Amino acid sequence: MRTAIVTHHQKILCTGASAFNDILPEVWYYDENSLAVDNGTTVLKPTELLTTEGGRYIFLYRATTGDFPIPTIATSTRVAGTSWQNTGTRPVMGVYSITASVTNPLLAGNSSVTIYGETSTNGTTWTTATTNGNTSSVALTVTLQITNGQTANLVFAVPVGQYGRIRIVTTGTASASIVNQWEMTL
Repeated sequence: MRTAIVTHHQKILCTGASAFNDILPEVWYYDENSLAVDNGTTVLKPTELLTTEGGRYIFLYRATTGDFPIPTIATSTRVAGTSWQNTGTRPVMGVYSITASVTNPLLAGNSSVTIYGETSTNGTTWTTATTNGNTSSVALTVTLQITNGQTANLVFAVPVGQYGRIRIVTTGTASASIVNQWEMTL
């Protein structure tokens, strides 16, 4: 894996990962933005990247004897701002489609929305896995309101036993809501 770079958040199934004749599969994903330190076990940096360049393979799951991970996809009903725990036996890769809208009023000003996909080992201290957002600013007084809308996608993994959440932060007259969501059990 160290000699190849793949698409952002692409999942990779590896066998023979730990030792010769090791046939137990492992699931990894590639995060093109990650600067995590290569520790040789749960984070791998492709050899062609500098330490300061983003792009790491992140370990998700190692199958047990006789277990071959077959991903399953289902719709979910997550609510922004509410955490949930992955109580299953495999990691979950969430795909959340979120509409983000910012409106600037008649007077000059700024509006922004930032959407965070976060994970936690304890449900208290959170790590940002991915972000997306929308912003708009007006420097002059205008006679019309300006609305800028877009759909943003968040894709992030929640390992077994850990917590996940979608957090939305707005300033000015911005809003965001989840419009579609799927989760893949890896």
